[in-house]
Amino acid sequence: MAIEFPDPLWRKVFEQAWESYTTGGWGVGAVVLDAEGRLLGEGRNRSADTEAALRQLTGTPLAHAELNALAAAGDDLPTAGTVVRTTLEPCALCASAIALRRVARVEFAGADPLWHGLYATHRTHPLLAQRWPAQVGPLTDDGAPLAVLAEALPLSAYLRTRGRGAASTQAYATHSPALLGLAQAIADDDAVLDLDLDALLAAWGDRIEETQPTRLRPSVIQVGADDWERVRDVRIASLAESPQAFGSTVAQALTFDEQRWRDRAETATTWHAVLGDRSVGSITLRADPDAAGTAEITGMWVDPQARGRGAGALLVDTAVAAWRRLAGRRVVLWVVQGNEAATGLYERCGFRATGRTELEDDGRVELELERLL
Repeated sequence: MAIEFPDPLWRKVFEQAWESYTTGGWGVGAVVLDAEGRLLGEGRNRSADTEAALRQLTGTPLAHAELNALAAAGDDLPTAGTVVRTTLEPCALCASAIALRRVARVEFAGADPLWHGLYATHRTHPLLAQRWPAQVGPLTDDGAPLAVLAEALPLSAYLRTRGRGAASTQAYATHSPALLGLAQAIADDDAVLDLDLDALLAAWGDRIEETQPTRLRPSVIQVGADDWERVRDVRIASLAESPQAFGSTVAQALTFDEQRWRDRAETATTWHAVLGDRSVGSITLRADPDAAGTAEITGMWVDPQARGRGAGALLVDTAVAAWRRLAGRRVVLWVVQGNEAATGLYERCGFRATGRTELEDDGRVELELERLL
């Protein structure tokens, strides 16, 4: 089956990327769109270019595709709704430029395991937190082959010029060895440099479709009162998806106003697991006022679509580590009897049953687990 583009503008993005690759660049392309989807500017990585181009960075490691697309779009971007569409998830350099230009949304075809998780770090800077755009990507389902190509091109360019010693190649050796193999095969085939984009897809389409894109790993952020909407949305999602695991209901949560959600965020410490900028899990830690040195984990939940990626263990380990730093000696939690998946996760994280049980009003039996620090 032929690899198809979702729309002509996505094709333009990849045309820019392929031109970058065949001219010695890093194989990344980008466009800037207005809120109605009209093209404002396009750019490619020009790190290997030897001829200057108007409003383009050329012949420098800083000549990234997103920067050139933003430069081509001009100095007067629309004040709302601007979109940067790029083949690869933006690096720190491009992400900062995108935020400074007040771009509303970034759409990327392929994830970058080297730079994924920038959202979790930008929140500590007020200006970047205010201007950080929504993130949409990577492409999935029918778009997954394009996600593979988006990752393979810059990775192949690194392999051609720097070998396997670069940080990017090391990241792929850990996260996506099959994709690293595809990129190496493209790098070893000098004949690809004479192909146009359609010929590349015809020649390499089967191999690309057989390769899986990088599966994103979650990161963790601490949320507070100013994140009350995020806290609300994840709490309601958890109650809707796993009502048997919690002592509250969606109906009750829907009655809370903004101040109630802010108060909840201020009376305990809560962390979210995030993929890109989307919260996909939550955990809360509260000190036990009646037991010195003891804290309780509550509200633990991971979105089903994000399970199997280590989010649950990452959240639990984050909470436990935070309590240990405060010289805490014991962490406890309660799990519904029969919830083998949750019990298994907690046991893998070092928790053991204490033998205490509680019978809830709805007939659920909960088991207490503890971890001694």
